Amino acid sequence: VAWVIVQVTVTLRELFPATPLWIGQTLIVLLALGVVPILLFAWFYELTPDGFKRDAEIGDDRSYADAAGRRLIYVTVAAVIVGVALFAWTREADEPAVEAPETVQSIAANSVAVLPFVNMSADPDNEYFSDGLSETLLHLLAQVRDLKVAARTSSFAFKGKDTNMRDIGAALGVAHVLEGSVQRAGDHIRITAQLIRVSDGFHAWSGNYDRELTDIFTIQDEIAEQVGVELLASILNPTESSRRRAVDTSNFKAYDFYLQARAATHKSSFEALQKAEGYLRAALEEDPEFLDAKAELASVIMDQASVGMRSFAENVPKMMALVREVLDRDPEHPKARSLVIEAEARAASNKGDFSVWRKSELEMREIVAAAPDDIDAKMTLAWVVSGSGNDDEALKILLEVLEVDPLNAYVYERIAITYAGKNDLTAARDVMLRAVRNQPDAPNAWLLLGNIGVILGDGVLVVDSYLNAQSVDALDKEIPGGTAEFLYSIGLPEEAEEFRQHVIRMAPDSEDAQNLELLRAVAQGDLDEAIQLARAIIEGGRTERRTAWRNAWPVLMFLSAERGTEKKDIALMDAHLEHFSDLDKIGIGGSVGAVRANVIDVLAAVKTEEELKTYRDLTKEYYAPSNVGMEDYPQVYMDAEIIFGNKDAAMQIALDYVFTKPVTSIRFWRLRFARPFMAELMDDPEIRAALKRWEQQEERIRSEVRDYLAERS
Repeated sequence: VAWVIVQVTVTLRELFPATPLWIGQTLIVLLALGVVPILLFAWFYELTPDGFKRDAEIGDDRSYADAAGRRLIYVTVAAVIVGVALFAWTREADEPAVEAPETVQSIAANSVAVLPFVNMSADPDNEYFSDGLSETLLHLLAQVRDLKVAARTSSFAFKGKDTNMRDIGAALGVAHVLEGSVQRAGDHIRITAQLIRVSDGFHAWSGNYDRELTDIFTIQDEIAEQVGVELLASILNPTESSRRRAVDTSNFKAYDFYLQARAATHKSSFEALQKAEGYLRAALEEDPEFLDAKAELASVIMDQASVGMRSFAENVPKMMALVREVLDRDPEHPKARSLVIEAEARAASNKGDFSVWRKSELEMREIVAAAPDDIDAKMTLAWVVSGSGNDDEALKILLEVLEVDPLNAYVYERIAITYAGKNDLTAARDVMLRAVRNQPDAPNAWLLLGNIGVILGDGVLVVDSYLNAQSVDALDKEIPGGTAEFLYSIGLPEEAEEFRQHVIRMAPDSEDAQNLELLRAVAQGDLDEAIQLARAIIEGGRTERRTAWRNAWPVLMFLSAERGTEKKDIALMDAHLEHFSDLDKIGIGGSVGAVRANVIDVLAAVKTEEELKTYRDLTKEYYAPSNVGMEDYPQVYMDAEIIFGNKDAAMQIALDYVFTKPVTSIRFWRLRFARPFMAELMDDPEIRAALKRWEQQEERIRSEVRDYLAERS
């Protein structure tokens, strides 16, 4: 009973942390002091219907004693049950948010994870240095033949968490853990390190280093050497050791800037990528021949283009110049080679040349064969394999990466995208839910989870994910813009206005602000204003992000036939989208193909049926290798069947493929189904019933999102 009281006290103190510590301590002392007198009392007295009596007064009649004994047993059993329940509850609450992948794998004895070394310096800003030291040690160990090293992102998921070694070993699939601390004061550094066997907590090795900062590279080598010797004494020889390298600079200042850049890039936010670029340029000022810093800067420039901070077209030459400098000195540099292949594949596919994927895949396989432990290279390989149309093989590669980096949000992102490519959206969602639990400060992971929610029709998941992304990357104007866009799409213009105003405050003249003005007009039913805004956006030309463009053309073209402006609008599109109406030109860019496919009714105003059928057949043949088909864009196939007079086929596609999708997955669905050429299809009772179900579904989503926002405020 005393133990139950203590457990209840501990639990209540966790729920009410302001409770003074002395209350619990006093209670435990009093309970301990009471044990002896309670035992003596229980020895000499029994509980009877007439109260407590001495054993001698009860005599031989044991009925009272038996009843009392049974009651005591019941009380004891009840106390144990309550105690076990409390223990299980508190243990569950104490579990860390980090989750291991749902796979069972044997743990090799020659495996190790490098946990982030603890910053013991007086200045907390030195944490980047202790993290960087850990990362460099990890990199050194990863180069040791036959040594399995858990990847950086997964190891660092345990930073700041009080998790026992057994749980860490199980989560990361390793038999050993290297941990330590760093204390930096001026030009002096003190490092402690210990290699722990997770099965029993045994310290296989430990070391202490008191040195000047100029010796940092030597210290790293010594620690890595000792850890390797303990794990793989039979294979670590002087020749092997001499081949290992951490980074290719001996300039401490350059190395220090490099570590700060690496710490920033792992966050992937706008602010972090800006800082990373500054640190890397500072590193190269200190050591212009620092190849790893050049490759990292090229990678940061690519990342900045990917998230919309830079122009891809304008900055690829800058990125490629840096990469070429690295490859001139080190032709086998894995990161530099991978960046070249990725840039070339992106540029070619943007122009509609999908043949580049196979070539890129062959080149990446060569790189991975030469550097099998390079996670970045494997990730790029998976990307190009997926681009070649082999999602199953891409998934296999990504799961291999997950074995050594089981808590990396970016790996989960790529897995989720691959599942989405296979139309397994539930699996994609579940993967990303685990990703954000493992790494809640990854904005891109939250955004991808929200985007998956759009396709699944889960409005609360969409808004919650976007708001979480905004909380960890406040400088990215596209995030609140995405929230506003979704709210407009489900008919919540008042709720969207808050986020539109946020974008306007951040960037009033941006394309994002233009886009939201267009969507506001559509949501409010002001279609004349929407058409004018759409034309202005198209006349302004496409940007790489195409934030406003991707909404402007459907608004304009979906309303074109109704207003009899097809020829005028086609001329506008031809002026700003090269070869738009030249249907004999196939594979000239993703945007051209996407727009054409969705506005075949408008093209029918200026093209013959034979020209449209030839275009349809050529397009199917061209895109066949990409595995894009009916399940991906059923509305396109539906439109074509209507144009070619196949109403029954169109209706079957609509009922089997279009209306089985969530309403949120079809942009501007009301405008799409209101086009004049859809009238015959809309007369069918089954189609009208399907539209009614969509309306009801949208109303439910609106209600759920409205309630969620109200609770959040």
